[in-house]
Amino acid sequence: MMNNLQNALAKLIKHKQDILTAYPARLGDGSGKVIAGAGLVYVRVDDSVTIAACTNVPPIHDLNVWVGYDQFQTSLLRVLGQRDITGKQDFAPGVSAHATMHEFMGAGSLGGTDVIKVQLQQFMPLAVWPYQQLKVIVYPGVVWIDNQYKLIADTNQYGKPVPKVIDFTEYPAPAVNKEMYYLIGIDNTGNIQVVGGTQVDWGTITLNDIPDIPSVMRYPLAAVRRTNEQDAIVMNRESSDIVDLRFPLAHKHTENDLPNNALKIGGYPVDVSGLTVGNTLVFDGTKFAPGDAVGGGGGIHWYVDGHLESSSVIVRSYVAPRDMTIRKIFMMLEQLGTSGTTTIDIRKNGTTIFTNPTSKPSLAYNASNSVTSAVSEVTSVSEGDILTLHLDSAAIGAEGLNVVIDTSSGGGGSVSGFDVGIDAPINWPSSQHNEEFDQSLGSNWTTVNMGSNWYGVANGALIVKLTGVTDENARMVAKPIPSGNWVCYAKVGLVSPTYGSVSNFVSVGIGLYDQNSGRFGLLMNQRNTSAIELCFQLWSSSSAWASSVFSETNVQYFHPYLMMAKKSSGWDFGFSYDGAAFATFLSGYNLTYLTPTHIGMFVQNRVGNRQSAHTMHWMRFEIL
Repeated sequence: MMNNLQNALAKLIKHKQDILTAYPARLGDGSGKVIAGAGLVYVRVDDSVTIAACTNVPPIHDLNVWVGYDQFQTSLLRVLGQRDITGKQDFAPGVSAHATMHEFMGAGSLGGTDVIKVQLQQFMPLAVWPYQQLKVIVYPGVVWIDNQYKLIADTNQYGKPVPKVIDFTEYPAPAVNKEMYYLIGIDNTGNIQVVGGTQVDWGTITLNDIPDIPSVMRYPLAAVRRTNEQDAIVMNRESSDIVDLRFPLAHKHTENDLPNNALKIGGYPVDVSGLTVGNTLVFDGTKFAPGDAVGGGGGIHWYVDGHLESSSVIVRSYVAPRDMTIRKIFMMLEQLGTSGTTTIDIRKNGTTIFTNPTSKPSLAYNASNSVTSAVSEVTSVSEGDILTLHLDSAAIGAEGLNVVIDTSSGGGGSVSGFDVGIDAPINWPSSQHNEEFDQSLGSNWTTVNMGSNWYGVANGALIVKLTGVTDENARMVAKPIPSGNWVCYAKVGLVSPTYGSVSNFVSVGIGLYDQNSGRFGLLMNQRNTSAIELCFQLWSSSSAWASSVFSETNVQYFHPYLMMAKKSSGWDFGFSYDGAAFATFLSGYNLTYLTPTHIGMFVQNRVGNRQSAHTMHWMRFEIL
């Protein structure tokens, strides 16, 4: 092959000139094959096929080229360039369509052999790019929001998507000799959001000056730098005012990167803040949050099946695996019996935890409720202590005994009063709707039927002082309800007046108010003549009770923690003694009696001419 090439070149030299530095040739071996290896091609010189180095022409079969020996590597034959080019703007004859060779994954045998290199920032979907002067554009792109795809774009007169334009002349400029970053992103509703950062001295700005991503921003796109003297936003080889935030070079999460409620189980958020040793996740109807583990905090559950015998015997035992505190003891009977009373005792290392015998959980055969609860005088349990369940007495025919001891991790302590001071370790929902009452009420608060009674914010609580009347009166301090679906938690308190030795219909709770119809939905703790009651009532006006959706139910203790939830499936209502575990007594309730416009603190006092004090310590919302 080489002898043929030398003979061909010798003939050319003989006929053309003494020294020929470039020879006409065609690419390829004549059968369609061009590539001979990395940086090498087949060429035909005077119908003789050989191999030449090639870096400057497309590998197109039969393309007319010049070849010659390298002036430094005299034994290396190289393609010097393409023939038949008549001018810079003229069409080059002999070059067929070859776009596929420049395309990534291009079709055909030559597809993708000479791919055009692009930079990551050049990918257009949702790219922020300079437009005119102080305007930038956001190229159309698709994002996933609210379980659907959403196009981020404007439309032209033909209904086709076009980039969104952001005009920075509509935003405050930095001061003289100052510069700052604006953060551009897409919020939770699919709209473009622009957030201004902190001004710094000109020439000192760094990436650390990019504003933090707000909670309502779903997709950060770019940061745009602005100065006071700036007349255009630019991005070129010499200068760039735009930092692309769509493509982080490294992407891994640490524990601190994940906000609370980032994880969900069955669609419900998991909030792990405050998680300590011995905790487990407890579902409260709206979220999973740290709770106490069964057996070391959380609870001890005993079940005695079948018919109960009336004798003081040990029926169940339990060894404490760690220190803990007994909060409350719950007792339930599947069958109350036909006569007599069922009473249980809990003993620690053989000694009762009820130093007052009347405190023991007890259910009579004719009790109105098959569940009761009690608080013991002895609450501290240490690791290794033995707790035993004793049956002091059993009603005739009583069956199916359930006993639950509600415990918390850590020993010591005793329960006194209705407020057990358990707020601190609880991670309550946080949002812009929180009301802590550490300052005066906002202008959106209003009163309903408050009359001349005093209300205000003092000592970190919303306080209402009522002078009692003999008629029913629903009174409220309320604010407009949030939009959409939400859960409201509130903590309330009550100092009720005495009339002799009892109080009569003195109440505090959360109220829903329909400003248009004048109707109420009231969730309350109510101090009756002989007991504390929990109930949810409907009122047709501030002075007319209509019905009880959840009838007055006697409870042993005031429940300061109340819950209302507005959901797509209906309304939920619940209460809690300790603020950790909520009992939801109404779930998915269809509240057609009123369409609430306001929510707030409900109070009532029917003890004539006696004053009462009602408090709301906070009201917190979780937006669903």
